[in-house]
Amino acid sequence: CGGGISIYGDNFGTQDSYLSILVGGLPCVGISVESNTHLKCTAATRPPGITPVTVIHDTNGSGTINITYVLVVESVGPWIGSSLGGSLLSLTGEGFCSSPVDVMITFSHPRVTSCDVEYVNDTYMECRIASTSTQHDVDNSGYSSLYGYGYNWSPNNITILVGDTVVWSWYGGQLIEYQVIEINENGS
Repeated sequence: CGGGISIYGDNFGTQDSYLSILVGGLPCVGISVESNTHLKCTAATRPPGITPVTVIHDTNGSGTINITYVLVVESVGPWIGSSLGGSLLSLTGEGFCSSPVDVMITFSHPRVTSCDVEYVNDTYMECRIASTSTQHDVDNSGYSSLYGYGYNWSPNNITILVGDTVVWSWYGGQLIEYQVIEINENGS
């Protein structure tokens, strides 16, 4: 995750207008010169791993150091929840972001694909597992080799899982023909 970083060194000067800082090749914004030996800025969000930080001074040269963006997940729970989603998942660790919009949680499970972050700080996170149910719509617009369109289910086959719903629809429309016969009788 991005955030505020402090850089200690020497010969930074006292004016931020002479400085630029790159973190992993991206500009670090809000540069503040605390002293000739201390700088602060806000880095963009980055994936975990080793990232170069380069301080460039217009007249005094430049220098690069490596920092490590840390992401550690220590625990996840609960281990058991609804197969339809809706469970609140708690994660502990370090290196989490402080804003839910900076966090994305995905799963490799075919049905459980995402978890909406509700709360996060640097060491704790809560997210709600998205609904896993699917609505399948089936109607009679399929083709029958004997009667034509409107006489077979469409789709013909579906795979449903626990929690899914199937909505069946039957359309009569122009498929049904009506005949009206009028008989006039005179009594004379």
